[in-house]
Amino acid sequence: MTRRRALVFTTGALALLVLTGCGAAAEAPADDGAAAEPDAAPTCETLITPSLIEDLEGLGWSAKEEPFMVGATEVDGGIQCKWGDPEGAGETLQIYGWAPVDADAAADYQDQLEAEGWIREEQDGSVFLTEDPSMAFQVDEDGYGYTYGFAEGWMAVSDTKSGLAVIRWPR
Repeated sequence: MTRRRALVFTTGALALLVLTGCGAAAEAPADDGAAAEPDAAPTCETLITPSLIEDLEGLGWSAKEEPFMVGATEVDGGIQCKWGDPEGAGETLQIYGWAPVDADAAADYQDQLEAEGWIREEQDGSVFLTEDPSMAFQVDEDGYGYTYGFAEGWMAVSDTKSGLAVIRWPR
């Protein structure tokens, strides 16, 4: 099994475990022991579960912190973490991001993504916008590629919809 397939399998299995233990997708994730100050800004080390960080670091991967982006627009207060092999060519990586957003800005971002051809779904009080699977670099086991998730007061992004399940912010 290649490292990429192993990581995709591990992430999918972890996401399945998280999803089977959670209620609605819009609920705040449970605290898993990685304490952060309530008013602290998220970091690449606090945004996702400690067990996933351990798995990624076990592969020799590290995180590169970037601004949270929707297209060419930077979202204030957001963070996007690209996890990958710093010595690799960059074709294998995982992306996790989070940003605070008010209802008006969330509606604007959703409209922008839909106008660009992203596919909208609503589920359990949350809105998801995912890229067309035929254009996706990679997809999860359900066929979802790069996906934004919106809930009250915040938005998240991952390179697959199932990847949204391991984002543990806000705490």
